Amino acid sequence: MNNDYEYVGVPLTPSIAQKLIKEQFSGQTVKKQKIVETVVPIHEERGGLPSKAKNVKQTILSALQALQEKGLAACIPGWRWQINLSSDHPEIEQPDIPNEEEIGEPDVPSERSIGSGEGSVYLYYFPLYREVAESKGESVWPCKVGRTDNDPVLRVKSQTATAIPEEPEIALIIQTDAPSDMEKAIHAILAVRGRHKEEAQGREWFMTSPREVEEIHAFIVSEPPNF
Repeated sequence: MNNDYEYVGVPLTPSIAQKLIKEQFSGQTVKKQKIVETVVPIHEERGGLPSKAKNVKQTILSALQALQEKGLAACIPGWRWQINLSSDHPEIEQPDIPNEEEIGEPDVPSERSIGSGEGSVYLYYFPLYREVAESKGESVWPCKVGRTDNDPVLRVKSQTATAIPEEPEIALIIQTDAPSDMEKAIHAILAVRGRHKEEAQGREWFMTSPREVEEIHAFIVSEPPNF
């Protein structure tokens, strides 16, 4: 424990996280997960208490967004954060958006892949949407259900390569030889249930969850879902 630490006995908050991010990552470009894995232990090792947030990633994300609003951080293509918090460092520059050939493999260890075929229907969402929904006791949140004849991971990354608040989570990939038909069927069932987000840009955003979409897929192909 660091007796000189001003936040001894204080739960981690976005304001505290901002200071620790500045201390640890000034002038660096890092992924959010690396920031989480660094800031949280340092705060607790110095005598601070865990965040009261249900998911500590939300605390770190709030801190990063606050820094971004101040012009002291930027979310850049590749799902990384550029921290520039000192006059000793040059101004943040937004890099060019990469094309698919320049995109490496993303960090999506939680994705679930079902079915078989050359094409895919995919579901992704931003973790904060889920965290907010779960904090309210809700089981659905904004998810995008799209399709591609190519690699679904690259498809998602090409859509979200601009500056975004956090990296999307690709939670479900449905392999199929008829991605257009499968997408239309899933969209239709979700629409009948009143789940389409009318105010969202595009027609592929729904208030749903990976579990619900997998259940819909199982109904379409007449197979029990394998949870």
